[in-house]
Parts: sequence; C-alpha cells; structure tokens
Amino acid sequence: MPDPTDDLMTKLEVARRLRCSVRFIEKEVRRRRLFRTRLGRKTLFSPAEVARYIAANTESEGGRPAAVVVPTRRKGGKLPPVPQYV
Repeated sequence: MPDPTDDLMTKLEVARRLRCSVRFIEKEVRRRRLFRTRLGRKTLFSPAEVARYIAANTESEGGRPAAVVVPTRRKGGKLPPVPQYV
C-alpha cells in the first residue's frame, strides 16, 4: 500500500521548486499565503497547494495577479478586505 505522504513536499523541496529560501517559505506560511499540512513535527506541502500558490502569484499581461486568492477568515469570523482592481 503506497504511503499517502509520498507526494507531499518538505519546506526545502518547496523552496527549491520556487527558487527561494526556506525562510521565505516560512514567511509565506505565517502570512497565510501558502498553506501547509502538519504531521507531528513535520511541515509538509501538497503539490496542488504549491501549484495554487504559483498560479495565484503569476502576473498576467496587465501586471496584475492572474488568479485571485480566496481570503481566509480572521478571528471573530470577519473576512479581510478584498483588493479591488480597476
């Protein structure tokens, strides 16, 4: 039986995929721009989540992000303001 964590990526693997530092990955997790899976003490990322992050941060021809990230709820149940593009 295959291990369900085989396709999950570590912080180092995600950093190499995005060509950035592990510290940047940790900052993006804290900013809630990149979502992780915690298994005990391990922090892992699904390939689908990394692909979503890349798509959300890819600029279109107009210089704006091509995809809009759905905001998550803050404490108290309020949603953060959504940027308005004109």
